[in-house]
Amino acid sequence: MAMETLERVGLSTDINQSMEQEQTVEFGPKFVALVNYDDLNEIEQIRKTYEADKIVDLADSMLIEHEDGHTQFDMYNPLLVAKLSPEMAAAYVHEHAKFYGGNPVELASLRVDEDGDYLILISGHRRKRAIELLMHEHEIDPQNVEVSVNLRTDITFEDALIAQIRENTYEKVSPEETARNIRQLFDYKFRETGRRPTHHEISARTGLSENIVGTALQFTRLPENIRNYAAEYDRLLPYSTVVKLEPLMRTYTEYYQAMSRMGRNYPEGIDEYVNNKLEIAAMLIVDKKLKSERANDYIANEIKSLQERIILAQPEFEFADYAPSSRDQLKLTRTRMGRQAYEAMLLAYSDNPESLLPHQLDNLEKMIQRARNLASQSVSEYQDALVA
Repeated sequence: MAMETLERVGLSTDINQSMEQEQTVEFGPKFVALVNYDDLNEIEQIRKTYEADKIVDLADSMLIEHEDGHTQFDMYNPLLVAKLSPEMAAAYVHEHAKFYGGNPVELASLRVDEDGDYLILISGHRRKRAIELLMHEHEIDPQNVEVSVNLRTDITFEDALIAQIRENTYEKVSPEETARNIRQLFDYKFRETGRRPTHHEISARTGLSENIVGTALQFTRLPENIRNYAAEYDRLLPYSTVVKLEPLMRTYTEYYQAMSRMGRNYPEGIDEYVNNKLEIAAMLIVDKKLKSERANDYIANEIKSLQERIILAQPEFEFADYAPSSRDQLKLTRTRMGRQAYEAMLLAYSDNPESLLPHQLDNLEKMIQRARNLASQSVSEYQDALVA
């Protein structure tokens, strides 16, 4: 079983060869070095929040005080640092600016080490802040401090970005921040390739499950003020519940678009009306202190109610001209008539399905099979539309 797992990740051959050659196999940082604290450069990165009490706890874990009054400092994991030549550093800050927006970091504003290279912190920002706290508390001159780092020579910005996201799965950040990181990576890859990356591609690069990736992208489609409720009302409106508001948002949008086609005017714009409805739904969950299960039921019922209202919002029939220019109108007419026929059939046969005739059942079966085939063909297009 263990060998099968190793084969899946492509390690079994190397390990077998190592065993045959009686060599050891190493796990852990490969290029650990001590660098001067003052040589480290920190530029904007995906992690935005740092809890002060957690930094204090981390600093305490680094402090070793002996009975004789001697003080030492320890750090279990080295910082991850990019060691970049001037050419690679220029490319790095250029991609960094494309990812975060704005102008590239000026290389002249960054320090270089004794080799003339740029040391840019990739991950370990919490540990670096803990070190700074200890230096301040013990009045240590930064010039006298050396820090253990894992050096990655000439690493690309994208690989550094992936390393940051992976580390944040261990040094936990909020799900809201994780979602924002995934969205930023998704948009960055889309801009670079001109193609939307799949959930599987993002999952493979970050080490996060496809479910986490999909949920994150769903969460980030919500308006910012709605997303903020996840942090503001952590217990009453957690991330997992706020995500459920996204399909409600799409259904509200569909409803107002249907009403707009019927002639209803929305002077402030449909998006504003949808946003107001989402705020009302969120506040209702908070005010009534609905538990996650009850909140999810409320959202599901609201979606179902809206879907029924969307059907009722359609005109009874729209007789269309059969001219070629009216094909779209004809298709819409048939769709609406089909929905109403379906609703009528449910009403007519829900209590006495035995009254359906054999040939009607045969026709229904053929129609259902055709619908399944068409739905299966359009799944990938539908998923792409949700990601957009």
